[in-house]
Amino acid sequence: FFYPVPTGGRLYQLYEDLAYGKKPTSEIIATVRWLTGVKTVYLVINGYWFDAAKKIEAEKEIAKQWFAIDGKNYIFKY
Repeated sequence: FFYPVPTGGRLYQLYEDLAYGKKPTSEIIATVRWLTGVKTVYLVINGYWFDAAKKIEAEKEIAKQWFAIDGKNYIFKY
């Protein structure tokens, strides 16, 4: 996910749930995989997000891999 256009669709809701920690990450990722049929899900978190530092640290513990770009933008692989 990388800040999708707010369509109000199911994937957008899942993106918001993931980005704002509304549900456990593992539950959201499982739903995304089921809906889309993909095996790998990526989430991009930009440092300017509200509570980004907290979310970034939490996702570092959960993601299969993560990458930092300039220490401001993070890509998480699940």
